[in-house]
Amino acid sequence: MATSTGTGHEPLGIAVWGAGNWGRNWVRVAANCDCAELKWVIDLNSQARDRARSIAPQARTSSHIDAILDEVEAVVICTPAWDHPRHVAQALNAGKHVLVEKPIAMRHDHARQLQQMAAAQRRILMVGHQLLFHPAFVRLWSMIRQDQLGPLQSIRARRSGAIDFNREANVLWTYGPHDVAMILALSGSNPRLVDVTHAEFNGRQILTAAELQLGFADGWSAEIELTVTEASRIRRLAITGERGRAVFDDSTRGGRLFLLDCEPSTGPSQEVAIPRDEPLMLEFLHFINSVKQGEEPTTGPDHAAGVTRVLESASTLLANPSRSINGVV
Repeated sequence: MATSTGTGHEPLGIAVWGAGNWGRNWVRVAANCDCAELKWVIDLNSQARDRARSIAPQARTSSHIDAILDEVEAVVICTPAWDHPRHVAQALNAGKHVLVEKPIAMRHDHARQLQQMAAAQRRILMVGHQLLFHPAFVRLWSMIRQDQLGPLQSIRARRSGAIDFNREANVLWTYGPHDVAMILALSGSNPRLVDVTHAEFNGRQILTAAELQLGFADGWSAEIELTVTEASRIRRLAITGERGRAVFDDSTRGGRLFLLDCEPSTGPSQEVAIPRDEPLMLEFLHFINSVKQGEEPTTGPDHAAGVTRVLESASTLLANPSRSINGVV
């Protein structure tokens, strides 16, 4: 178990490492949270540093992380996914608590190594699976735990929209972590089987569409459809249980949660009222509380390693599509 730093009333000294398109949101959240003090923003890009100063003028900026690690207690890492293992290891080895954007790594063994490193350093390591903190998903998760929909029968996820492939690896590693993280959280277990049922590539041989199927030990399955070939923004997670269905639709700002009858042909029978708190701020507060209380976060390295295992298995199938991957535990 990681140890807390300071008292529960002292703001936690924070550095944000990476202030690009998504990192700027972390700069804003960290700068506007009373329980944290944003001291530094790190980015190699001078324009990103200038933008960070306009968002958080109280914070200092630098192009290098090394010189400032002794001035903060925790680091939020929002660098490209392929750099996550190296950057997380550097922060942990400096004795810092870490919140890293998803995915924690692109290889399962790297994810487990980081988990072991955090345990050895007695530091909190949390992964930024933001949607698990969305009020609509939190309500849905509570419904599943309370067995309101009955035993799970299926989950179907669909996610579409444009991706900048100059910054992102492919659709699997950009969109996949969101839906896999939610499915693993709702199921409470890792799948026993991973299969890729469809894949499309562009002229640069970058994966632009994929359909995955996850099989679970008690017989139910989940389907995930990811694509950048549709211009429309779709963010939809549909859960079917023996006694009812629910849909988390995050396609529009704020997100919505619907309860439906068991019969698939019927439309939404009830929209569930949810708070309008910002998921990213809720996620950041969870990280701060985990550090101060010395408690394992909801999206800790064990859950994150499970997400990476599924995506790495899918990547392996794309390279060798002749068989499905069994025994993903």
